[in-house]
Amino acid sequence: MIKLNEFLSASRDYESGQVVLSLGKAQAASNDPRRIQVTRNVFLLPPCLIRHACDPNTQIDWGSLQLKASRCIHDGALITYHYGTSEYDYTIGSFKCDCGSRRCIGYFRGFKYMTSAQRNVIIDKASPYIRDCVLKG
Repeated sequence: MIKLNEFLSASRDYESGQVVLSLGKAQAASNDPRRIQVTRNVFLLPPCLIRHACDPNTQIDWGSLQLKASRCIHDGALITYHYGTSEYDYTIGSFKCDCGSRRCIGYFRGFKYMTSAQRNVIIDKASPYIRDCVLKG
C-alpha cells in the first residue's frame, strides 16, 4: 500500500505553466500500475509517484513529456494529475477515487470506462493516443 507521503509534493512554489517534473524516458511494463501510458504499447515509469486527482494541479505536456503546473502550486502541496489523461484502460491499477473534487469520477479504471461528461472535461489534456482512440470510436 502506498502511503500519502510517498507521492510527489512541491519543494517550492510554481506558477501556472512552469515545469514541475520531467517524466524521463524509463520504460515501464504494461502491467506496472506506476506507469504512464504514452501510446498503445509504450509506458513510461515516472521518476516518482504522482497522485491522481479529478481536479489536478498539473497536466502532462505530451510534446515534451513534462508535468507542468496548470495553476499556482505552493511549496509543500501534493502534486497531482488526472490519470484519465494518460491511461486508456487502467484495469490493472483501478481504484476508488477519494480526491474530494466536486467533479470526482468516483471509481477510476481508465479513460475508456469514463462517462462522456467525464471524458469531455479532460479530453483537451489527454494524450494523442487517447484522442486517437476516441476518434476511432
